[in-house]
Amino acid sequence: MKPHHPIAIVAFGAMVGVVGVTVVETSAAWGASEQGVPLSQIVTETAAYLVTDPAAGPTAPPLPAAPVTQESAPELVLALTTRLQWVGSLDAPTSAWTPAITGALKNFQDKQGLKRSGEANLATINRLVTVAGNGSLDPRCLEPGIRLCVDKTQKVTRYVKDGVVIRVMDTNIGPEKGDEKFGQYSSTRKGVSKIGEKQVNAVSSLYGYSMPYWMQFDGGIGFHFSKYFSQVGYKDTSMGCTTLRSKADAKWLFQNTPKRTKVVVYS
Repeated sequence: MKPHHPIAIVAFGAMVGVVGVTVVETSAAWGASEQGVPLSQIVTETAAYLVTDPAAGPTAPPLPAAPVTQESAPELVLALTTRLQWVGSLDAPTSAWTPAITGALKNFQDKQGLKRSGEANLATINRLVTVAGNGSLDPRCLEPGIRLCVDKTQKVTRYVKDGVVIRVMDTNIGPEKGDEKFGQYSSTRKGVSKIGEKQVNAVSSLYGYSMPYWMQFDGGIGFHFSKYFSQVGYKDTSMGCTTLRSKADAKWLFQNTPKRTKVVVYS
């Protein structure tokens, strides 16, 4: 694959997802064929239903602009955790405070550039209400079949099958305004694309950067695992690729995504 958008070669590129790359095969593909990779048993995955009708309005108790703590009323804890689920930071809502809520708050704060306190303070509540909205998905994600839905604001990728969210994966994206060091296309562009080339072990010809479970969908932009995610977190360090925090997520996504699957990128 030839570079789609030539960009300067810099040492920093070895740490990040890249745009306009050429990838080379370093081992046999994961049983891939021209028809794509057969789906595994997704019924074993936890399915989370989100609101599918934006006009229906919120389906959770209102969340006032005030901190929520372990001593807060159960309905406030439920309102908080429902929205944490909506943004992909918590598996399921609850009205009783648990350690998982603290972890979910830290996850959300990381993604939004807030202080990683694990507390539902006013700044976190205000941002959560804005980012969660009413829990609805982009309508293009609700079409029949499989859709990979990348929410640039929530910084997650959702694997959606027939309108049902099967898996939610922490994702980093390119900086919204791009970066002049890497080219104007370092921003992960919004729109609908299709999965093209897939390689289990891909390597960037520009940077020599390993990109396990590579799945291309927009020129030189694609999904892949990044071993540097744990170091750089959600800072604007991707040059456009949708990098996945978890290698297990990247492998699962690779195995369960046939070629030509639609990818919806929105914010």
